[in-house]
Amino acid sequence: MSESKKLSVLVVDDEQHICDLIEVMLKSFNIFSFIVSSTSSTVALQKVRNQEFDLLIIDNQMPDKDGLNMIENLVMTLGSRKHKIIFMSGAMQNEHALKAINLGVKCFLIKPFTRQGLLKAVIKALGKK
Repeated sequence: MSESKKLSVLVVDDEQHICDLIEVMLKSFNIFSFIVSSTSSTVALQKVRNQEFDLLIIDNQMPDKDGLNMIENLVMTLGSRKHKIIFMSGAMQNEHALKAINLGVKCFLIKPFTRQGLLKAVIKALGKK
């Protein structure tokens, strides 16, 4: 899958090795020219405020602020922008999924996932075929 305009993505997970693994997988898709990761949702929020990303991949379970809180904060402070978000979790609870859907999230990724699973989530989140 290759496009004339390559995209940017922010990966947010408190485990650096998960960020690294996702980055390797994303690079293999050949559609992202800029991949940034953060192990802190607070730092990630600052990055989103200072830079445009085509896609956000956000883990729910974070020590400083969980993924749902980060998404809520994005909607409240940058509500005019429609963020394309993949909401990721190792243990997705129904109430978290419903709240994420109410916040505009359309794509979920359950850990552990495969490269193919991540690719399907990316395609769905970006609205590509």
